[in-house]
Amino acid sequence: MFGRIIVGLLFCLNAWAQPIKIIVPFTPGGQVDINAREAEKLITQELKRPVVVEYKLGAGGSIGVAGVARNKTNETTLMVIDTNVLANVMILENLNMTDFRFLNLLGTTSPALIISKNSTIGNIKNWKNIKRPITIGTNGYGGSHHYYTYMLGKSMGIEFIVVPYKGIGSAMNDLIGGTIDAMWGGITTFTSYEQSGKVEILASLGTRRSPFATHVPTFTELGLNAGPSTHWMILANSTADTETLRQISDLFQRLPADSEFYTKTNVLPEKGSIESLLKARIQEQREFAEIVKASKVKQ
Repeated sequence: MFGRIIVGLLFCLNAWAQPIKIIVPFTPGGQVDINAREAEKLITQELKRPVVVEYKLGAGGSIGVAGVARNKTNETTLMVIDTNVLANVMILENLNMTDFRFLNLLGTTSPALIISKNSTIGNIKNWKNIKRPITIGTNGYGGSHHYYTYMLGKSMGIEFIVVPYKGIGSAMNDLIGGTIDAMWGGITTFTSYEQSGKVEILASLGTRRSPFATHVPTFTELGLNAGPSTHWMILANSTADTETLRQISDLFQRLPADSEFYTKTNVLPEKGSIESLLKARIQEQREFAEIVKASKVKQ
């Protein structure tokens, strides 16, 4: 009995001594990276625990997300991710809800669609009249941006050409250079480009305008449908140290809406059930995956 207690204590001490890892499955500079960095700062400051951010890139986020799911050690491996990306990866990698520990629903951001200031395609409501194919930069085939493109095309009766990119930098260069017509990304990421006169933000997802770009209409306002807002969550590997996860969850649970984390990430705080949101997204993505598969067969 005494031996079991000692082993248990050593297990807990070992878990506590290990640094907390935050896995970022996409390139630096995007919304996932921004959220992860702010989470790192908050956990370090408030819990006085060492935190290491690791980039595990590739396959539209699959390598990083699957790495968290398949970590069966007691080390704490976190990820700040959105339900759209997670649902897509779970389907592709055949992952289950039990492969993760879901900690906190943080809130929403508003992905937006932009064009170059030098673009000739103009107002989105006039795209139906354009006689050539319109190209839209995305974060990969079958990914969240591809899904938004599909939904927008379905709403407008247009079949767009999807152009996949590994990072926002190369997509932005091609947009400004005129190689592609439009691209998706976080609305707050685009505001600096808009202020410099390089791009025009056409519209954002969701039913309410972003408070960080109140001049940008939603697709709903324009009478269009490009999919739901992006819901952000914190998750961990299923075998992570329970006490560490409790402390992290409590920390984010009591964060006020005007905290530095929310002002720096531009996430709009929102409460709700991660599981129910994720299940709905998984169902949507399963249906979309069949559509993508069918389109490849036709090609």
